[in-house]
Amino acid sequence: MWINSGAAGNPINTAATGGGPATWAFWLRPETIPESTSRLWQRGTGAGSTQLIEFSDTTPNLDFFIDYSDTNLLRRSVNSFVDLNTWRFYAITWDGSTTAANATMYKDGVAATYEATTDGVGTYNVLPFNIALGFSTTGTSREVNGQVAYFHLYDRILSLAELEQIRRMPGSVPRGLALF
Repeated sequence: MWINSGAAGNPINTAATGGGPATWAFWLRPETIPESTSRLWQRGTGAGSTQLIEFSDTTPNLDFFIDYSDTNLLRRSVNSFVDLNTWRFYAITWDGSTTAANATMYKDGVAATYEATTDGVGTYNVLPFNIALGFSTTGTSREVNGQVAYFHLYDRILSLAELEQIRRMPGSVPRGLALF
């Protein structure tokens, strides 16, 4: 799925431009570990990406990346956080700050442990870029080799009870839902 989020008044912009808190939630069933990185969510184009959720080469960990002018925010789960050939529900909540520890990843409702945490430094790079789900905005490279289902984007942080509700009944929490 590809979305042009640059349109004025687009409800995706609140969560997608770093203007405040956000929650990303989705079901994922990857079939293989990618040779490079597989993009689950990308806002931006190529090296100019302002937001990324991806799982990495050689080890199935999950990365949450926000582009800042000096140092990029990075939150990386431990290796083997992403399970191959198994459907799992993943969620990432972020308060919109430069503090990477304020981004929390969940797998089936259980908070992750982390291999890397780097705070963002400088100005958040906000531009009306395109959004891609399941592949890179520069084309079909870095696509997910597997399946992604019921992708949610909220303009707020969902509680654990709300995450559990959308895990069991996708789309059932409408408040703050920007993309489903």
